[in-house]
Amino acid sequence: MKKNIFVIILLAALFSIGCSSTNKMYFQRLYSIETEVKEDIDGQIVSQKAMIYKKNGLATNKFVHFEKMSRNGDSFFIELTYNGMDWVFYDTFRIKADGETYSLEPDVTSRDVIGSNNVVEKYIYFVPEDLVSELNIAKTLTIQFDGNPIILPREAIQTIGNLIPDS
Repeated sequence: MKKNIFVIILLAALFSIGCSSTNKMYFQRLYSIETEVKEDIDGQIVSQKAMIYKKNGLATNKFVHFEKMSRNGDSFFIELTYNGMDWVFYDTFRIKADGETYSLEPDVTSRDVIGSNNVVEKYIYFVPEDLVSELNIAKTLTIQFDGNPIILPREAIQTIGNLIPDS
C-alpha cells in the first residue's frame, strides 16, 4: 500500500515537471554558458545565456539567467523566471555589486497559466552600461527579487565576467 502511494506521488511529481514550460531550466546546470544563434531579417543574433541562480521546490521554481546578445555590439539582460501555484509579480530586481546597489524594473514581462494551479512569470531586465562595467570587476554580488537577499557564489560572478568582454 505504501509503495503504491509512493508511486502515485512520484508519477504526479514527474507529470508536473514534464508539463512545465520551465522543464529545460529545471535540469540546466548552474554557471554553464549556452550559445544560440538566431536568424532574423537583419542577420544573425548570437545569444549567450548562463543560469546564475536556481531554486527548485516541490511547488515553486525560480531561475535567474544572465544573458549577452550580440549583433552590432553587445546588450546584457537579466532574466527571472518563476513557476508556481500563485502569482508573484516581481516589479523590481535589485543587484548589489561591491556595495553599489542598482534597482532594475522589467523591460519585458510575460505571465501565463500553464495548467490548473500552475503559473509561469518571466521578467527581462535590461542591464545598463554602468552596471555592466561594475559586474565586470565585481568581487561580490548580491541579488534580491523577493524575500531575503541572495549572495551569489564565486562561480556565478566568474560566469558573468566570462560573458562581459574586457573594456
